[in-house]
Amino acid sequence: MAYDERTTAGRTATSTLEPETAADANLDPVSTEGGKHPVGTGVGAAGGGTLGAVIGGAVGGPVGAMVGAAIGGVTGGLAGEGIAESVDPAEEDKKAKGAA
Repeated sequence: MAYDERTTAGRTATSTLEPETAADANLDPVSTEGGKHPVGTGVGAAGGGTLGAVIGGAVGGPVGAMVGAAIGGVTGGLAGEGIAESVDPAEEDKKAKGAA
């Protein structure tokens, strides 16, 4: 098979990304892995934790608030990451620039 710069044939998983791909990869600033959404995860965890604490506190008092915050934080973090994954900032930028 001939070497082609646009494919991953013959490359390891740690090969460098093409410039246009690297810009859209949404790399994690700490681990440099692709597809991470720390802001979406953090916002979801904060919102879910707060809501879980309020509901848990109303139902089960202080212990319910702690359990609700833990469960709500995990659930909110996962939901926030999923929502952030569905939003493509590059596509949104193209739409905004095209409309202006």
